[in-house]
This record gives sequence, structure tokens and C-alpha cells, in this order.
Amino acid sequence: MSGGEELRLESLVGAWRLRSAVATDANGRTWNPFGEEPEGILLYTTDRWVSATIAASGPESGRCFYAGTVQIAGDRLEHHVAVGQPPFGPGTVQVRQGRLVDDELELAAHATDPVPVTTRLRWQRPSTAESEDVSTDSPGGS
Repeated sequence: MSGGEELRLESLVGAWRLRSAVATDANGRTWNPFGEEPEGILLYTTDRWVSATIAASGPESGRCFYAGTVQIAGDRLEHHVAVGQPPFGPGTVQVRQGRLVDDELELAAHATDPVPVTTRLRWQRPSTAESEDVSTDSPGGS
């Protein structure tokens, strides 16, 4: 991927909300692997930890839960998984190509098994209002 800001940990730190996830196979066929309206949170910390959670919007769609550390080199991010569920299990490295433009982060994941597929995930920093809504809706309140 090209364009956008250089990927640095400092520019990624904080919370990101999933806006879309679209997979494309080698024949150009596209689909939404997490359903039409997936929900997800991606967190990066200053000490190089990452946590990704995606809850699918439909019963036939996938899910993603993992946490670990992140390494960044150019537009390449490596999420070294410490805890998670297959196929995002402990010991795996989830490689992503990234592009950051303003408050939007696009991560592309490339897979080849059983066929070549690229999944593009669009993340956006939550607005102040979204952050306030989440904190007031949480059980036990804050």
C-alpha cells in the first residue's frame, strides 16, 4: 500500500473502531467475511501491545479475537499473537500491510490457503461522542 502517513507506533496508539471488512479473491469476487455490519475494536499501546476484537454481524460470518505485541517496518505491521483463538492462535504472526490517512487506518491481510485472498479492514478513530457513549453504556458504569 502506498500513500498516507508513515506508520509509526506513535501514530497508531489508541483505539480504532472497525468501519468495514471486505475480502477479495484472485478472481475479483468480493464478500464481507464478518458480515455486512461488523463491529470491532483495535487497540495499540505505547509499549507495543495490540488487541484486536471483531464480532460478526451475522451467524454465518467469522470472528476474530487476539492480543499480543506489534512490530512495525515501513507499511508492514506484524502482530505477534500471545493469546487468541485459531486461526489467530498463540505463536502465530498476523502480518498486515497498513496505510494511515488522517483518522483512518486501512490494514490488508493476505492469505493463500486454500486460495489467494486479500481482506481489507478499514478502521477509524472513534469520535469523542462515541467514546463517551461506550463508557456510559458499560456495565457497572464509570
